[in-house]
Amino acid sequence: MIVAPVFCAGNLCAARFVLCNISNRMETSAMKKLLTLLLAATLIFCTACEWEAQTDETKTDTDTDVSTDVADTGKDEPDPYVAYSDYQGILARIKEAQSSPYSSVVTNGVDDSAVDMVEESEPSAAETNTGADYSTTNVQVEGIDEGDIVKTDGAYIYILRGDEVILLAAAGADTHELSRITVSGNTENTDDLTSSYATALYIYDDTLVILRSLHEYDVDTGNGWGKDYAQVVLVDISDPAHPQQKQVLGQDGYYNTSRLMGNMLYVVSSYAVYSYEEDDIATYIPAVYTGDSVQRLPADDICLCPTPSSRYVVISAIDLEQGEIRSSCSALGAGDIVYMNADSLYIAGSNYITEDGEPYTEDVYTVQEHKSYTSTQILRYDIAADGSLAYAAGTQVNGYLDSQFSLDAYNGYLRMVVTRDNEQYATYTDERYGWVNYKWEEDSYVTDNALYILDEQLEMVGSVENLAQDEQIYSARFAGDLVYFCTYRQVDPLFAVDLRNPAQPLVLSALKISGFSEYLHPFGEHLLFGLGLEVDEDSGTTEGLKLVMFDISDPTDIFAAHSYVIDESFSSVAMYNHKAILVDAEKNLIGFPTDAGYAIYGYTEEQGFALRGSVS
Repeated sequence: MIVAPVFCAGNLCAARFVLCNISNRMETSAMKKLLTLLLAATLIFCTACEWEAQTDETKTDTDTDVSTDVADTGKDEPDPYVAYSDYQGILARIKEAQSSPYSSVVTNGVDDSAVDMVEESEPSAAETNTGADYSTTNVQVEGIDEGDIVKTDGAYIYILRGDEVILLAAAGADTHELSRITVSGNTENTDDLTSSYATALYIYDDTLVILRSLHEYDVDTGNGWGKDYAQVVLVDISDPAHPQQKQVLGQDGYYNTSRLMGNMLYVVSSYAVYSYEEDDIATYIPAVYTGDSVQRLPADDICLCPTPSSRYVVISAIDLEQGEIRSSCSALGAGDIVYMNADSLYIAGSNYITEDGEPYTEDVYTVQEHKSYTSTQILRYDIAADGSLAYAAGTQVNGYLDSQFSLDAYNGYLRMVVTRDNEQYATYTDERYGWVNYKWEEDSYVTDNALYILDEQLEMVGSVENLAQDEQIYSARFAGDLVYFCTYRQVDPLFAVDLRNPAQPLVLSALKISGFSEYLHPFGEHLLFGLGLEVDEDSGTTEGLKLVMFDISDPTDIFAAHSYVIDESFSSVAMYNHKAILVDAEKNLIGFPTDAGYAIYGYTEEQGFALRGSVS
């Protein structure tokens, strides 16, 4: 959430419809989690879908133990993620995926949400303007900007609404509109019915970057799926009153997320192959676009994840100085959770794994036992000195990520916190009548949580496992040699783990309080702010939006210094979209949208939280 300048009357009016726009774009956490569960159930019965075929590569221990499993690539063995040298091998993998009655790879939702605390790299263009006092987008890694629906450089405010960008002069009470941009620019084959919407903005020097998603309906062939494109529109704003569109770039797949480091913009999209023609690579190999020019990705720039799939992740590195695509790469079977620092870009996604036991006879039934769990597939791409990308390593670990907050790269190690699930059930089939009955035991579904530390080759070097049985991770925050994360079932344990020795991470404390935190943010040197919900410990009933300030001066003895429940508001998009929140300890500001509007709180260690202002 951008407030620039803070508390200027003119900007409060702009903030009013900005917050409405944010709210309209966001899902609630409960809905996301429900959809995930419904999707998992649906996937079991889907045949001929585009997602990935199930393999039996990852194993778990018996009964209720949820064990760790990392794909061991081995130093002397070929990397299973390296692509075939021709398109036919890629097509064979797509065919294998589409012929399977199972699917295994699903994603944890559109990324665009995460936070880190300590990493530094080249600042964005807006951050170099030290003469002005304004806020920037709340990002995951310092110096790595993220797209937002509102941007400011201190002098101007840029607001995205639908397919229109509104440019305002930031002048306090005299804030006024200068111009509007209606985004245009099509991609290949847009004679068919096309829907589009803009998703995010960036500012780089005198260039406004607008990211769009386009969906093209294939009405001629009767293919109801059509095709998706992610588009980057570059606009010259050297004269904000008269902006001029100057370049349109794009890539196959719907827009997922992006990052900006220096002059390099990294765009990530998800491209699904629903149908294909064997003699036409354009129907199953992703492409990138510069104006009307089309370039298919070479086969050796597409890595193949071990689990067969018909869904690609497509990544492009775009030089905003030159207005051109510097490099592009893709992975068949990857996910859509993105973490990036100055050295690497990571892509992660979840696989639903099912293992089928040997069938046996019991009375008139054929009985078969099944085990299912979730693993996370991770790919690492190196960022070269010129900004280009290259595949570096890939692996799988047991468990699933809550969000990109669950990932952090530090001193050459990837640290991650996951929730591990394990479900066991049996099917009883009556062959005479074709009936199938399902049987679950009382403890057939269990969860726990784990922390993993991987090296640059994504090989496991250390872990902490079996944390918080029957709970799941709701939020995480990495801070140098420490990580804090909250799990929840009936109460909210806040774990603090010492990461100084990657081979032997150590749990320092686990504080339990009522409710749970969906978002964590540092507040000064020894405080950690949490935003979530208060929950009745006995009934599990939600009682209101909860603010909590943890004192982390001693990681071995964390405690909740103050908490505050907003009774009239039961949700905030800031819990699920970190860009909707403003936290500034120096100015003593904590601002976020609620059901009633936009609230601005302050905090003191003597009195706790206090409302400083609000916008209806």
